[in-house]
Amino acid sequence: MLHLFDRHGPAADRLTQPRRSFERALAPGERVVVFIDDPNVSRACTKLHGHGVVHPVLLAQRLVGAGQLAGIHFYADTPDRSAFPDRAAMVARRNGAIATLGVTVVERPLRYVYEWEIVDDDVPDPRDHGGERRLVAARCRRRGREKGLDLALALDVQALASEGAMDVDIVSGDTDFCEVASRVPDATHGAVAVEAALFTASGRGRCLEAFGRTHRLGPEDFAAVRDDFDYRRPVDPALLAARIASAIPRQTQPLRPAVGGGI
Repeated sequence: MLHLFDRHGPAADRLTQPRRSFERALAPGERVVVFIDDPNVSRACTKLHGHGVVHPVLLAQRLVGAGQLAGIHFYADTPDRSAFPDRAAMVARRNGAIATLGVTVVERPLRYVYEWEIVDDDVPDPRDHGGERRLVAARCRRRGREKGLDLALALDVQALASEGAMDVDIVSGDTDFCEVASRVPDATHGAVAVEAALFTASGRGRCLEAFGRTHRLGPEDFAAVRDDFDYRRPVDPALLAARIASAIPRQTQPLRPAVGGGI
């Protein structure tokens, strides 16, 4: 399905966006690999838009625009099949369908811990009540925590950067990736640029420190890349590919790269 990576439609020219002199723009034709931190993206989109699922092909195409999309790496956690069989089956179908489109899917199982969750609705903000003690209602829950995804993504970025042939776009609001973003350009003598992308409420807001540029994805961007495919039942790969291919040319709204670094 590599033809999906070559269909851009009316793409935004990233070179027309304002930038500081230290930022290295990607000229049309340069090769870009997009790395997507799915748990981080899902949390952000759920909080902002009430829907946490975006499609990596649509997202990557929207980011790269006129550039050459050389590859997509999608990092996802997987639920415990014995405890959450329906959820695990749905995630497996989604990740499998994404892989059929040429996306590199990297999975790590969630690590589960038991913890107490406060259920009282009237508990005030703890930042305003330091040192206080309160009686509250709580319930025990089993919560999945990510294990190894961030490390896998960072190591893959470094491995790809060592080849020096492609630039990198990391889709995540996780500041832990600032470390790899600061190291890669120096290690490659500027041959590889690392940019960030994150979802925000308005398409404006913070920039991530150490990245050459931060793309802030607003509501219009989310609407263009959201994934509404039903993964609760078996997926027809041909139908999914056709829907994704037909959606790519409609992505005509330009992204708004941030000007400068810092959070």
